[in-house]
Amino acid sequence: MSTGLPSITLQTDDANITSGDIVGRINFLSSNEADNGDAKVVAASIFAEAENSFTSTTNQTAIIFATANDNPADAKLKITGSGHFYPVNTRTSNIGSSSSQFANINVASGNYESVILANIVPASTTNALYNNAGTLSFNGSAVGGG
Repeated sequence: MSTGLPSITLQTDDANITSGDIVGRINFLSSNEADNGDAKVVAASIFAEAENSFTSTTNQTAIIFATANDNPADAKLKITGSGHFYPVNTRTSNIGSSSSQFANINVASGNYESVILANIVPASTTNALYNNAGTLSFNGSAVGGG
């Protein structure tokens, strides 16, 4: 990090950080909202979560983005300490837009060893990789297997 630049530091007083501990959090809410209920709960949050227990040589941490949709904000997107980027709850994401060309990519397990494409044929198959009823297809044609 550069020195001499303004910064904000969130520092926990916890002397023993273990996996799953929240190291710091920024919450966004409207406590003065005239309506009650969801209007007054946390609408969004960004927080740092320990991925493993901290030691003198380890501080693996994820950044998690939480948003609300008619409820208190819950975790939606995670960037892991090793740089992996994925949705938190379902591991299914619509990436980029509502177009099915970029939709329904699913990380199959916590070890990230496979990707599953939902059974969706896009409106335009030009330059698209997709699952057509169990057949991997690209650009309108089935991709050969081995």
